[in-house]
Amino acid sequence: MNWYKKAQSQDQTGRGGLIGPVWHGTLSDFSSQEWKLEGLGIHFGTREQAEDRVGNNQDAGWEGGPRYIQAYLDIKNPLRMGDGYWNDPQEMIDDLIGLGISVPPEWDQWVNNPSDSSQPDDKTKLVLIREFLQSLGYDGIIYLNDGEISGQVWQDSYIVFDKDHIVFSQTEG
Repeated sequence: MNWYKKAQSQDQTGRGGLIGPVWHGTLSDFSSQEWKLEGLGIHFGTREQAEDRVGNNQDAGWEGGPRYIQAYLDIKNPLRMGDGYWNDPQEMIDDLIGLGISVPPEWDQWVNNPSDSSQPDDKTKLVLIREFLQSLGYDGIIYLNDGEISGQVWQDSYIVFDKDHIVFSQTEG
């Protein structure tokens, strides 16, 4: 069975197949650029969430025109989390502890003394958090997205830890 038929035969939960279709919104030109796996991972959601995210960030110094990338995700063991500030390592650590996940003891300093200059920068911390979650067997995160599309029904969004788990379908924009 090819990936497209496999994806069509599954629902958004991804049970037994691919998750999707899902969308990634960006102002970067992906026609000439490969995915860069930085920080925690690559985010996907509904088309409406992608449009809202791009619209909210057009004045944030992003270059290029809006691009909407449709894909299917091949993640089999995602961690279910609440919505969060995905660029904030301290909040991520607090959320993991709240889920009962024992984090490395040296991360206590990240939370208790975030301004310590001997610590890694936030982007590096997020990479370390992603690698830690991968060592526990997780290949992504699913969260109920309450950050985009105010006033709408919240829907799941996804963070993929490995760009090889993304199957591209189409790009618009």
